[in-house]
Amino acid sequence: MNDIDQMKQEINLQKNIAYTAGMLQSDVTIRTLLECLAEGIVIVNSDCRIVLINKPMERLFGYSQQEAIGETLDIYIPGGAQSKHNDYMRNFFAQPSIRPMGVGVELFAVTKDKVQVPVEIGISFLETEFGVLGLASVTDISARKKIERELLERNRELDEFSHIVAHDLNSNIYGIVGSGEALLDHGSDLSDEQKQEFLSYIVNAGHKMSHIIRELLLFATMKKGEVSAVAIDMEPVVEEAIARLRFTIEEKHAQISVKTPLHHAAGYAPWVEEIWLNLLSNALKYGGTPPMIEISSRQFADHVVFYVSDNGQGLALDDFEKIISHRENDCKRIVRGHGLGLEIVSRILDKLDGTLKLSPGDAAGSIFSFTLPSVKA
Repeated sequence: MNDIDQMKQEINLQKNIAYTAGMLQSDVTIRTLLECLAEGIVIVNSDCRIVLINKPMERLFGYSQQEAIGETLDIYIPGGAQSKHNDYMRNFFAQPSIRPMGVGVELFAVTKDKVQVPVEIGISFLETEFGVLGLASVTDISARKKIERELLERNRELDEFSHIVAHDLNSNIYGIVGSGEALLDHGSDLSDEQKQEFLSYIVNAGHKMSHIIRELLLFATMKKGEVSAVAIDMEPVVEEAIARLRFTIEEKHAQISVKTPLHHAAGYAPWVEEIWLNLLSNALKYGGTPPMIEISSRQFADHVVFYVSDNGQGLALDDFEKIISHRENDCKRIVRGHGLGLEIVSRILDKLDGTLKLSPGDAAGSIFSFTLPSVKA
């Protein structure tokens, strides 16, 4: 076929498309039905040329009806899928039927601005005086896909935490049971000092289990954007965290100094209190004998840095990176007991647009620092 014949064929094709589109648009019932649907609708002829689209289709992909009519469906199809889609459409017109498209396969369409959109497509057909027309309903499922991804991530995180919590709770439960059995053994000859040690262990393990359960509940309720950041007076928040750890502080004869004033920052006070609680708890657990802990802050232009330094052996930077990376198979990282607390801290800071950092101390120990946004004037 020469160029002239091709041109004549294209002109005739476009005339037929224009005629078909005009007849469909002149039918009030069809036009009203198409425009009242929430889904995008595209109607094509057996040559896979677009005959008509509705307003939702225009809004979804950016092509006006005038721009789309007469074009092939390739304007909506990602480049790598066009050939396969054309084969699919030829098979469809050979045996028209009503069915969903791409069952079990993720489908994407392309907007006028070349943005790929995840879609769900149902196809049908119309027997008309112009021949068989294909009709596709197109639904943007971006919001659904986002929810699905968040749900999968949430389930993965909860699965990781179930391993962490089971490990920490079991170790404390075994200790409580063992101590209780020793105290109940009437045949044993325990001194008052030994009995006191067992009772102290039971109380301490109970506090630890309560702390673990509280953190798990906190983690389960954390969702992106569920709280608004407000100005926080940090000193009473730190005082409350220290008060919650008074049993451990007394037991370890720890010394905690706070360099005041602590700067105000933007955040959500109940979550920020958990940050302090976890960092102080780790400093008490892994600090020196006795633990010497210092709390301070530093103001920058757009953020505030808070510091917790201790005099312990320190946490290896590689272990720290594994803990805060949230990698799926890193739940074994909690063997030293850092993982649950630091992971909670890291995830809270993710929600509050903050960061967590570990640095070696000047002489020994670790310096954990976290940032929060400055309070806007």
